[in-house]
Amino acid sequence: MNASLLITTRNRARQLDLSLQSITEKNYPDLEGIVWDDSSMDDTAAVVANYPGTTYRKHEHSGAYVRNPGGIINAGHKACACPIIIEQCAEVFHITDCITPLLKLCRPGLVVLARVYNGSPTHLKLLRDEINAGRYIFPDDYYPEIIITRGDQLPVPRVGRNLIQLYCGIERPAPFLWLGAIHRDDFNSIGGYNEALQTNGDGDMAARLWAAGIRFCFSGHAVAFHQEHDKR
Repeated sequence: MNASLLITTRNRARQLDLSLQSITEKNYPDLEGIVWDDSSMDDTAAVVANYPGTTYRKHEHSGAYVRNPGGIINAGHKACACPIIIEQCAEVFHITDCITPLLKLCRPGLVVLARVYNGSPTHLKLLRDEINAGRYIFPDDYYPEIIITRGDQLPVPRVGRNLIQLYCGIERPAPFLWLGAIHRDDFNSIGGYNEALQTNGDGDMAARLWAAGIRFCFSGHAVAFHQEHDKR
């Protein structure tokens, strides 16, 4: 296997099902798939069972939604067998072949992230239609000189006739692993996510990677979509 795809989730069975469908349809070769479940109380296990070859692991704990899932993600990374780990959340739908461009660019010292839009099922359909019709203009790969590690307002670039929110890409170089590839040695070199934080640690980890000399690239050809959801 060339890479491990680590999907972390909690109570996202419906979104996870769509995401796994999008991944399965791409027929990615040599990819280890792991769903790391943070104590879901829905039918997540039954959903994953419909996708043979995907490993399911559930971390049980009592209590409500955890604002900092760093410990869960760190445990998932330890379970991955491959030197490159592609991390994503359960809500991320692969519109194009995302794995090939991520792996092509990823190397030690460089984290590569997909271009990730955000919105409703209607926005997802509009974006897919533009790409399938050949009207979508793929931006170039982007190597930012600075990164955004805070929750700035999302840009809303035009996609054909539509305006669709963008989580990360050229317009917003936010190095958060909604869908991104990182070398295991780079992840381990900074100790992974900080489990002591009281809130989500994406920005903290990205800042520590940057301080360690590890840089980021946003792929223009790996196009994905984050399905909007509540937190529970």
